[in-house]
Amino acid sequence: LDNLSIQFAQQKGDQFGHTEKFPRNLYANSEKSNVCPIFTLGRYLTTFDVDVDPSSRLFPGQSQYKRFKISWTRS
Repeated sequence: LDNLSIQFAQQKGDQFGHTEKFPRNLYANSEKSNVCPIFTLGRYLTTFDVDVDPSSRLFPGQSQYKRFKISWTRS
């Protein structure tokens, strides 16, 4: 496996979700594991107790955007 397809619920250029059927591909970076999204996802899944049920959320919580924004304003 050297790539991963993901779909975003909403994108800046598509506020109404017309292109949601077009997945975005993430590719593995075997030379630099610190920037490899597939390696990082694997580390996340093995480090935290994540339920891999398709109906559950990958990242827990209700407001990931707000949490991310707060973490950047603290630094």
